[in-house]
Formats: sequence, structure tokens, C-alpha cells
Amino acid sequence: MDAVQIQNLRFRAVPNPAHSRKPVRLPAVQRVRLEQELRRKNPITLVVPFSAGGSIDTLCRTLGPFMGKELDTNFVIEDMPGAGSQVGLTYLVQTAKADGYTLSEVSEPHMSFSIAVQKAPYTVDDFAFLGMIQVAPVAMIVKQESQWNTMGELIDYIKQNPGKVAIGCTQMSGPQVVMLYMQQSMDLDFTIVPYEGGGEGRAALIGDHIDAYFGFVQANYSMNDIGKCLAIGSDQRSQLWPDAPTIAEAVPDDSGFADIAVQMASYRTIAVPAAFKEQYPERFEKLAQALETVFNNTEYQAECEKTGQLEIMEWHDSAEATEMVHQSFELLSGMAHYFE
Repeated sequence: MDAVQIQNLRFRAVPNPAHSRKPVRLPAVQRVRLEQELRRKNPITLVVPFSAGGSIDTLCRTLGPFMGKELDTNFVIEDMPGAGSQVGLTYLVQTAKADGYTLSEVSEPHMSFSIAVQKAPYTVDDFAFLGMIQVAPVAMIVKQESQWNTMGELIDYIKQNPGKVAIGCTQMSGPQVVMLYMQQSMDLDFTIVPYEGGGEGRAALIGDHIDAYFGFVQANYSMNDIGKCLAIGSDQRSQLWPDAPTIAEAVPDDSGFADIAVQMASYRTIAVPAAFKEQYPERFEKLAQALETVFNNTEYQAECEKTGQLEIMEWHDSAEATEMVHQSFELLSGMAHYFE
């Protein structure tokens, strides 16, 4: 055999019997396992646009496992705090793929103020809301050993000791607006100390870095053993703080104060980029339905009750949540001057 014959033999295609066989179909059990493995490799990320330890972080970490079970996939909770939720929301609508694998908690009025005050690089229409699951009233708390037992006492002290009191809040939040109203409309001189999340703010109160913390009724309940609530921005008292009066009761001479406090409740939604809903309407509906199913799950509600979330749970579907957020934006955009 000469060199040419050897070369031809070396590169001659040899038929593979396997190529002529029909494709082998995996058994049903193996197909299910393969699909499950693929889902595990594509987890859904739920962005928390606030710092760890706050009420939104608690909300998401309670919700995530139940959503994962309902959708048969892994849910990854990722904190992205900064600029009053702007960092996390910008990531959702400008960086993350609009494929349904990235969701975010979106709170009002934080989103509206990030747009109206901070000129965030997004609009309300860039978000599609799966649903609203919580409405949390504002609440002022102090440590139990504090000299103040009522909101009126705190206000009187500030009047008599201008510049001496520091009150914390979450940046670009409803409580911050209420305190700006107190400063401008009630002519009070005190320091507002904004934090990236409620966890940081309450830690500052515990460490005596601030004198009071103005947050939300359920989030502040985490301090019920060492704190006391001076007043709640709601039309009715809270079961979590049964001894705390409403702001209307605590400061009856200023109806404007009570009205703005009620309006500054936190609307808590779960959202995706609007582009995802436009491109994949059926997948959007699947996520929205999963959220509603989890909301009505008694086991989920039992978990929420452990952290005081049950009292503020309030379901609004996608259409209702969208309308409420847009109405809130119209209202709150007119309050941007408080930050000037």
C-alpha cells in the first residue's frame, strides 16, 4: 500500500451505526428531572432595593421561598440598596434582562420621589406590577427609656429645644416627607437623618445615634420589646401597637399633619420591567397568578404573622396596583418641593 492509499484510508469516513438510528426519547421521569435541573440553573432573582434587615428585606425573604415553590424554581434574594431605592430599580429596568428572571420589590412613595426629586433614569411606565401585597402606615418610635411618651410631648420638646433632636428615617420615604412637613409647616427645628433602609435606622436608634426613628408600623414592631410607639399615621390604631394613638389623636390641633401622614403609607409591590410584560404577556400572567396564589397561601400568611406582616397585608391585583401607583405618583410629584 503506497503513501496515497494510506492517506485516503486515514481520512475515509466510516459510517456510524448510531447515526442511522431514530432519536432516543428520554423516559418521562428523566425528562421531568432534566426540566427541573434546567430550572435550577435559571433561578429567579428578587431585588431588594433597600439595605438588609429592614421591612422590605423581611418581606422579600419571607416571600421568596413560597414563590420558588409555586413556580418550581429557586428564588435568589439580592439586596441592592442606594439612593432611596433608585439603585435597585435602575438595575431592574436598565441592566437586567427583561425575561422574567429578575423581579424587584417596588415601594411607593420611594419610586415617585426618586423620579420627581432625584431625576431617576426611569419613569413609572417602565415598570409592570404583578400585584401589591402590603400597605404599611408610618409610625414614630423611641426607646422605652425615652422621656417622651406621646407625639405631642416630642413636638413640645423640639419647640423648647431647637436643634437638639435627631430623628431617623429611610431616604426618600413617606416618613421623610412627613418630617419635612413638620419642619416647614410647623416651624420645628430638628435634624432629619436619612438611612438606606429601616434596619440601619433602627440600629442607630438602639445605639443612641438618633433620638427617634420614623418608619413604618410593622417594621418598627421588631423593636416592640425595647421601644415604644408614639403615634401611627393611620385612620385607626394598630393591633401591633395597641397603646399607640393615631397622629390625629396625638396632635389634634393640626389636621394637615394627620392627613399627610396617612397619605405617606408605603405601597409595596412586586414588579418586572414593562418590556417583559409587552414581550411575554403569558409569562407575565403566570408570575402574577403565582404571586396571588402565594398571598392567599395560609402557610405563607402564618410566616408573615411571625414578623408582624399579617396586619399590613393587602392584596391588589396588577390592574389595581398599577392604578394606585399612578395615582400616588400624581399626588406625590406635587410634594417634591418639600425636598428643596
